[in-house]
Amino acid sequence: MIEKLLAKQTRASAAVSAGLKRVNFEEIAVGEHSVQGCKDLIEQLVQNTRRVRTLQEVLVDIRDNLKKRAYTEIIHRATLKGDLPKKPPSAYLLYHQDRYNELRDQNSLAVEVSKIVAEEWRVLPEKKRKEYQRKHDELVRKYERDMHRLGLVDEAAPKRPKSAKTLFIEDQLGDIKVGMFTKEELAQTKEELGQIFDGLFPEEKQQWLDLHKENQERYLREKEEYIAAHPHLNHAVPEKKMRASEKIRPPEPPKSAFKFFLQKKIPEGTEGQEYDELKKRLKDKFAHLRDKKLLKYVKKALVDKERYEKEVEEFKKQNPGREVPKTKPNISKDQWKLYAKVVENRPNLPAPTAYLHYCGKMLTDMNDNDDEQVPTKRMQTASVSWKASTLKERKAAEKEHIDDVERYIREMDAWLASQTEERRMQVLSEEPKANPDYWRKKLNRMKKAEKKRNNAESM
Repeated sequence: MIEKLLAKQTRASAAVSAGLKRVNFEEIAVGEHSVQGCKDLIEQLVQNTRRVRTLQEVLVDIRDNLKKRAYTEIIHRATLKGDLPKKPPSAYLLYHQDRYNELRDQNSLAVEVSKIVAEEWRVLPEKKRKEYQRKHDELVRKYERDMHRLGLVDEAAPKRPKSAKTLFIEDQLGDIKVGMFTKEELAQTKEELGQIFDGLFPEEKQQWLDLHKENQERYLREKEEYIAAHPHLNHAVPEKKMRASEKIRPPEPPKSAFKFFLQKKIPEGTEGQEYDELKKRLKDKFAHLRDKKLLKYVKKALVDKERYEKEVEEFKKQNPGREVPKTKPNISKDQWKLYAKVVENRPNLPAPTAYLHYCGKMLTDMNDNDDEQVPTKRMQTASVSWKASTLKERKAAEKEHIDDVERYIREMDAWLASQTEERRMQVLSEEPKANPDYWRKKLNRMKKAEKKRNNAESM
């Protein structure tokens, strides 16, 4: 029937619904099948086939996969019209069915009856429970026999592995009869065991981490085998409904210098409260690192940034139309300045004003003289000195400041010319005040102001 329909379907561009309307099912009816039966079966197969654009493509898909189990199930579902075997209830539900009608006559509220049944089940003797479990097992075996007889049994997809913490909790609960707990008691016990797991030393957690890793690798292998063995199934899931581990992820954002510092200082496997406390202590230590040590982590962060940019380009090529989330800069302004000064030999920025140029020069002299004053006191001293300076001294400071700005413009132009186009654009976009053009405009204003003052004094 499928082959006949394929021969009749010549317009590959036709939509599925439109294509079915044009089909003359009297010409493709096979053997004892009625025209309406063939029509119903084709529509059922189309509805349960992965969505493709044309009727021609759907029919090819059905023809190529008709002998596989999932398609056999579709045909049986279409012919049985809902008379499929139902999955058996659990042992608890079997007990619930026995007790519900008896207790319903005594209680008007169904909710109260369910509460009574649940409490009875919780304290039910083990021997009685086993009777219901045996009933459940018998029903399961009968269900499986019926499904095999109808050819509707398909291999189940592999289940996701449990986390290291869950494996630890289940192991600890292994010798405890979970049925003796209420839901609240069980939840509290699991929470307490989870806190115990968080407090374990890394070497004590390792066995559970290794077990989780082993299960994860096995799951990925089984999943690939399952997908390969069931190509007729539509494994595509809308991304919003996917678990985080299954989404098409963009490249991992670049790590900051601080994260590389934590990675080196915090032992692998440290989690929970212990990790938070270590991170808090190391944050203060990182803030007081010497330039030489800090620069080592800054370089690692820059290498990771280059890695990220390359991976983003590759990701965009492989996933056209997908946007990559914006990431925060992994290098702070101060870290950039340190890198630029030590590694790139970038010229030092001049002071914004003659006053700050004068104060900066005085502060340098104080440092050279090993002055024991705190920085704020030194700045106050420099400010008082500026106010007490003569007009001649101020003019000299202004002249030095102009010379420093001119020096910076020359050196920065030369430095930018020695860099790559990408690095030039990065510096000029991230640090507008590093642009020589910014200082050229400032220099023109300074020279005009100086000329105006000189003219006023000569009059």
